[in-house]
Amino acid sequence: GFQLRERLTIYPEFIQRGEPWLDPRLLPHVRALADPETGLAREDALPVGLPWQEPDEGFTSSGRTDLHTTIDT
Repeated sequence: GFQLRERLTIYPEFIQRGEPWLDPRLLPHVRALADPETGLAREDALPVGLPWQEPDEGFTSSGRTDLHTTIDT
């Protein structure tokens, strides 16, 4: 008695609640593919690229950045 439906790689309830761990830069892309009522993949969605721009300030690391040189020693 169940109907199988496609879902995105994020659970529907996390899309609907707007979980804080989802990168805010990805949220518009995910919401474009999700049905707002169910959180499942929209059947009529045609995945196409959306404009993307990284922040101008660049990225800074808060963890170890030397593993690529020290992993073998």
